[in-house]
Amino acid sequence: MNEKTPHWSEVDHEALEDTHRLAIADCVMSWAKCESNLRALLTALEGRSLVQGAKDYDRLNPNDVWKKIKKLMRRDGASDHVLEAIQKHRDLCRSHYETRRVIVHAGCVGLWKRDRSFLAFSAFEQFDSNQMTLYWVPLSDLKNSADYAQSAQKLALNLLQKLGH
Repeated sequence: MNEKTPHWSEVDHEALEDTHRLAIADCVMSWAKCESNLRALLTALEGRSLVQGAKDYDRLNPNDVWKKIKKLMRRDGASDHVLEAIQKHRDLCRSHYETRRVIVHAGCVGLWKRDRSFLAFSAFEQFDSNQMTLYWVPLSDLKNSADYAQSAQKLALNLLQKLGH
């Protein structure tokens, strides 16, 4: 996943279809909801206002949010089942967050000529001494990342409801 290369000649810049655009949009929107709800859960666990949480956590990495949530839930006597679910989502977050990072911070410039199930994302990153980075992201990774974000959002919302928020 997300292999880096500088091979611009392998990109078909005209091939992007609606299915690709929709997968990108679904992934971005799913992560936006997920991250917002995770931060709201963290804020609620700390007994703070949403405004204060937004001020303090607006840029906190979701992996770090999960870590803090688990610590606070353990402090508050959460069951082993809940703590295991949180840890499972934290572990999965590590693998899916990279896809989110690439699609949010790099621009989709087309598809791989050899395998149209791979999208090319141009990042403002140096690949080597004189070339910029391209990421090759499988369409399936976009879908899996969106599915993860939706699952994590659901868990965060369920925990918020149990807290009475």
